[in-house]
Amino acid sequence: IPRSREVRQSWLTTIWTTLYACIFSIPLVWKHRPDVIISNGPGTCIPVSLIAFAFKVMGIHNCVIVYVESVCRVTTLSLSGKIIYYFADYLFVQWPELKEKYSKSIYVGRFS
Repeated sequence: IPRSREVRQSWLTTIWTTLYACIFSIPLVWKHRPDVIISNGPGTCIPVSLIAFAFKVMGIHNCVIVYVESVCRVTTLSLSGKIIYYFADYLFVQWPELKEKYSKSIYVGRFS
C-alpha cells in the first residue's frame, strides 16, 4: 500500500498521494473484507481505514477499526491518530494524559 504522506512531503501534494493510496486500497479491502483492522499509525493506515469506514457507512461490509497510538505520543496524538480519531471504533492510548485530552480514546497503559 503506498504511503499517504512521506516525511517532509508538502501538504499540497499529500492530497494526491492520499487519494492514490485510497484508490489502491479499495480492491484490497473489497477482496479481503477484513473483520478487524488494527493499525498503529504509519502513512498506510489512513487510506485502508477510510475505505473500510466508507464500506461500513455504505452498508457493504462492517469492519471494526482499531487504532493503537504509539507509546512515544505522551501529550498529543500523532497526525494519523488525529485523523482516525473521528472514525475509528476504538482508539487505544498508552498515557493517561492522552485519555484526558481525547475523550473517545481508551487508556490501556503501556503495551509490552
